[in-house]
Amino acid sequence: MIHFLYFFTLLSLYVSRRLLKIKKDRIGAAVACLILVLIMGGQRDNPDYIIYQQIFSGPFYSKDPGFGVIIQILKTLGFTVVNFRLGIALIGLFLMSITVFRLVDNRVLFYLIYGIYPFLYDVVQARNFLVMSILVFSVQFLIDPSFKHGRLYFIFAMLIAISIQKVAIAYVPFVLLTNTQILKSRKQMLYLGIPVIVFLAAEHGFVINLVTSIATSSDLTELNNYSTLNTRYGWLFFWAEQIFAYLLIVYANKIEQSDQQIVALANESPIDAVKLKFVSFMLIVNTYSFVFLPLFILNQNYTRIIRNLIPLNIIAVLIVCSRHQGELHLTKKRVILMAGLAVYQLVLLYMLFQGYQASIVDTTLNNNWLW
Repeated sequence: MIHFLYFFTLLSLYVSRRLLKIKKDRIGAAVACLILVLIMGGQRDNPDYIIYQQIFSGPFYSKDPGFGVIIQILKTLGFTVVNFRLGIALIGLFLMSITVFRLVDNRVLFYLIYGIYPFLYDVVQARNFLVMSILVFSVQFLIDPSFKHGRLYFIFAMLIAISIQKVAIAYVPFVLLTNTQILKSRKQMLYLGIPVIVFLAAEHGFVINLVTSIATSSDLTELNNYSTLNTRYGWLFFWAEQIFAYLLIVYANKIEQSDQQIVALANESPIDAVKLKFVSFMLIVNTYSFVFLPLFILNQNYTRIIRNLIPLNIIAVLIVCSRHQGELHLTKKRVILMAGLAVYQLVLLYMLFQGYQASIVDTTLNNNWLW
């Protein structure tokens, strides 16, 4: 029952926004975000719960010093081993919301869709959640020309994220993806890269040796935990996940670029220009993500690299479907785009239920110290 109450509450906030004809519902969005904060912050039983309690109760977490600093700050502010996850939820969702409130008019809808997936994973994986939040927050530095040293800001943000969890290394190359020439040669790069990706996937022994050598020759010792095969055919689903996300953003870009009114708005309004550039940038990002497909055959933990892009993809789709306006502008193509996003999210939620209903879904929604 609590499952339906969770989604019904978020859906009700969105419907009320439409009925009241509020273009930029800051209050409704804040309430929706607060609901997610309370669910995440009050959770007290998941596969990683005891681990994070031990980290909080133990000495400085030197393995990932950035996360250790966050823990120390939370301790200084008075958070305890019972409620420190509430502090992590506040930090992460606040950072994410800065970008959401800036680029998205249908903000409640963003929290509703994000709440479907990957929110329940983020409840469990606190460090990865913080990395994802920093990524969502810092992408604006790369696409907004008003930030004079945007690339430096982004690199600095990624260094902080890397100090929290090493997965953030995968996002550092984003600073190179803003080049307009890369966008123009995207298809050629993809066609040339596919044979290499397929070869590496077939020769997974080579990938294992590569990951192992990187782990032993650097400080990334935790890579050793991900250098053995733990999937058989599950990688086919992960590949399909990446391909579908890519096609979704390709279609979003076609709609965006073909709409002359949007192009005109971008020429007149700085924020509309940023939105237009954001959608194009996400096309390059999703193309770049194909690089990681061979790793998905090796270990499913690497799929968090593309999972962390989902909030950014949601933002891109909502920008396109709202036509840079307060309300959804549901033309035939935009309905197809929204339907594609809905299918993508619901399939991923279904897979989450299949594998982790008892350990993640039920515990998140039922075992909460706040209620």
